[in-house]
Amino acid sequence: MKLLAPCVLSLAASTSTLAQTTAPALKSAAYAAYFAKNYRQAGQLCDQAWALPGTGKAPGDCYDAACSWALASEATKAFADPDRALAAGWDNLAHLKIDEELASLQADKRWLPFLHKAEATIARAEARQNLSL
Repeated sequence: MKLLAPCVLSLAASTSTLAQTTAPALKSAAYAAYFAKNYRQAGQLCDQAWALPGTGKAPGDCYDAACSWALASEATKAFADPDRALAAGWDNLAHLKIDEELASLQADKRWLPFLHKAEATIARAEARQNLSL
């Protein structure tokens, strides 16, 4: 029995670690961190979920990470995630312009160039979509 206990503990620890390396588990943990106002951890977890290969990346995941990073006062990281969201097909420009979670970024010199880039990216995507109709 004494020999079995370390094996069981080791297995439990590795199972817990494995559970945290799936995208759904990481996203769930990110939302929990976000609602606990641990924005830095939420951003890290969103980024980890996005980095996993073959996880069915949703554009909103990067947007959520950007909001978390902005709320954590990590502007450089916050600006990286919307770029990934746009590249993945995120297209809610109206929300981007009024999102209070991104308010800290609006005073940053990178905001207007990013906003113009977002507008152009979304316009190109809409034009491609209209061509296919």
